[in-house]
Amino acid sequence: MLEKIAAVNIGPGMEFDTSVLTGDVAENWKTMLTEIQLKLIKEDQKFSKKLGQWDYFGEPIGDFNTEYAYRALVALAGLGANTVEVALYPKIEQDADGNTLLNFL
Repeated sequence: MLEKIAAVNIGPGMEFDTSVLTGDVAENWKTMLTEIQLKLIKEDQKFSKKLGQWDYFGEPIGDFNTEYAYRALVALAGLGANTVEVALYPKIEQDADGNTLLNFL
């Protein structure tokens, strides 16, 4: 991965050159961010666990190994994250009536 991004001059001591970008850069970024958001929503569904009305981040939180998208999702929530044996990180997105409390992603 580092070699790939170094090819477009991204890395320690390098200065990014925007001339390597092609097409409509703003539209490309928008498309990429939408795709990432959809992937993270799937990751949330894959690893989220229920505890009553609450959801929490399940395994392998805190010991992600190669679950990079899950690691990114947890980082977006602002957690450093211990394993589930050490701590739970509850979250809730709807009230008791099913009304959305927060648009997480």
